[in-house]
This record gives sequence, C-alpha cells and structure tokens, in this order.
Amino acid sequence: MARFDLTRPVPILLLSDGPDQKTGLGRICHDLARLLSTMPEFKVGVLGRNSMGRTNYPWTNYSFGVQDGWGQSHLLQAWSDLSRGQRGIVLTVWDATRLVWFTHPETSGLPDRDQRFLGEERGFERWGYFMQDCDGIVPHRLPQESQCVMAAYDRVLTASRWAWEIVRNSLAPAVDLDWMPHGINLATFQPRDRMAIRSAWGIGEDETLIGCCMANQDRKHWATVMEAVASMSGRPRLWIKTDRLLHYWNLQALAIEYGLVDRIVLDDRDLTDADLAWRYSACDATVMVSGGEGFCYPVAESLACGVPAVSGAYGAQTDLTLWTFPVSGWKIETIHNVRRAYYDPLNVGKLLEVVVREQRQANKAAECRGLVEHLGWERLAYPWKRWIRKGLQ
Repeated sequence: MARFDLTRPVPILLLSDGPDQKTGLGRICHDLARLLSTMPEFKVGVLGRNSMGRTNYPWTNYSFGVQDGWGQSHLLQAWSDLSRGQRGIVLTVWDATRLVWFTHPETSGLPDRDQRFLGEERGFERWGYFMQDCDGIVPHRLPQESQCVMAAYDRVLTASRWAWEIVRNSLAPAVDLDWMPHGINLATFQPRDRMAIRSAWGIGEDETLIGCCMANQDRKHWATVMEAVASMSGRPRLWIKTDRLLHYWNLQALAIEYGLVDRIVLDDRDLTDADLAWRYSACDATVMVSGGEGFCYPVAESLACGVPAVSGAYGAQTDLTLWTFPVSGWKIETIHNVRRAYYDPLNVGKLLEVVVREQRQANKAAECRGLVEHLGWERLAYPWKRWIRKGLQ
C-alpha cells in the first residue's frame, strides 16, 4: 500500500512558533510554509504558537496560545480539519525537548482520544526539522530525551552539519537522517554604508563599534559579552539588540558594573530586516556568546552584511563563521540534561581586537559575504524541494 495518495495534494501541517512571530523558529516556519505552498504536491497548513495569521498567507493558519503549551490539545482538531481523513505529514519545527508528548503520547497525560490519535490511529508521518543546539552528558551524542524523540520520527532533518554529526552518533543507521540549512534574504542582508547609522549615533569612522544581537535569556551570556568589551583597548562602543532589558539578565545593571553605560547604543524594540542590515553594516565586528546555537541568525546576517562574526567554538554557528574563541568549560544544565559551553571573556575580547584590526587593514566584506552565499533562498529552494519530494517516494 502506498504511503500517500499522490493523485491529490498531500496534507502537510507545520507545528512551530507562529509564522508571524519574530522568533527564530517563527521565521523558519514562515519560510518553509512559503516554500511548501509553491509545491502543488501539498495542501499546506500551519499550527502556530501565538500566531495571529495574515490574509496573504497561501496556507491554512491555525493558532494556539502560550497557555496551551506546545499545541498538544489542538493538534487533533487542526489535523482533522486540514487532512479530512487523508494520510499526510506533520512537520515539526521545534526542539525535540518540546515533543515528547508527540512521539510518546502514553506518557503525556492527554485524553485517551488524543493518545489514540497520536498512537495506534496516527494518520500521518512524523517529519522533524531540528535546530539542535547541544549534545548531552555523553559528548557528541544527544541527551537521551532528545534521542528518544527523534528515534520515533519517520524523517529527521537538522539545520547544521554540526548537529547532524551529533544526531548521527545517536540514532540507528536506518533512520532517514539528513541536514539542511535554512535561508536568509541576501537581497536585504547585504553591505550598506557603514557611516549612515554611525552618523546618526554620533560614532566616528575611526571608533570601534562591536555589535551584539541576542535575546535576554540564560543561554545567551550577556555578562561575558560586556566583560569582553570592557577588557578591550580603545574604549569600543557596543550596539545591543535585544528583546528586553530585564529578564534573565538585568542588562542595565551589567552595563553599570562593567563601566559601559556611556558606550552602549541600545535597540530593544522590533526592527525590520532592513533596519538590522544597516546596523550590522555599521559595526567593525559582531559577537555571539552562547551556551549553544541551533543555527544563529545574527551570525549569518552579520556575515551577509560583510561584517566578521566572532562566536564560541560550540554550536551550529561554527558551520558558518571563521572566527571562533575556544570553550573554557562545560556545564550540564536544565531538566533536559543539555551540555552548555562557557567562555573566558578575556579570550573573547582578544579575538575581537584581532578581528577588528584585520578588518581595518583589509576589508573582509567580500570574504564574509562569501561564507553565507549558499544561504540565499534562490540557491536553497531546489535542495529543500528535493529533500521534501524524496519523502513522498
């Protein structure tokens, strides 16, 4: 018996952050839904967390709120409406740790009807696109929770080769496993006049400006960033793009204690991609200090704007950038037993000084841009469609 009825469009439902959300996963979900909507083989739906929806979406949009967890109480209704009883695909664009209920419903505490829908009566294949950002207690292998989730999928795709190697070491060879980066808009993220924004900020051409675009959460090491910049010679300025000043970190308190208050340019509001491109282009270098990354938009976007991106040597962003500082230590963290990297601020500051000096001696815009040329959707669309169509065979 054929897996799918290919005489009519196969229903495919993406489960992720809402495609209109500003999160990294929301942006990925949006781009993949757009891509799938260009393929006549599919009838596309999105079940998005906190999604408002848009009239111009070429797919059916369903929504659930943050109070509803990861959509476990809404998937049955959304799938039934989209599929109308036809066998299809649920494509999750989420961390494996959020999906234990999806692969092992008997442990979920869901009503019997939902458990049957996800279990013996399942009318869809499980496909997953994972932004895996860590290994576990055993180096170079998944934490056991994530391993159990991915092993129950029909197809597994990671967003980086770095993560693919971890997953490959953890799953049986028979698992349908591959990796594929997702795209960025290279027409928007491109080198701009660096003095346009600097002039508005009162920053001279000879001053050093370091950029850092990170959310305010525990995985993003803001204290290390500020100590690194404070350790640099020449009193560099620091452009900060974040979602909020006070959450896991009190960024204002950090700036005061590291003596950076008069050197910070702050953006804590929503910016368009074009706004971001102008700001990246104004920097001499950008920095990412994180316990682990599953793809890392800020690194890709900075490089696309011709600006070197300096980051830690652990995480998916190492697939992209040439400029990394070494891991100083490890910790196993959270209820999911994830391995997180930690870094010495002095190492970060020293590498930033070297990169800024090299950038001024020989502009690296073309080299940086070349590192991410493959991420343009005009190049990625074909391999993505090839992977998707392979799953219908």
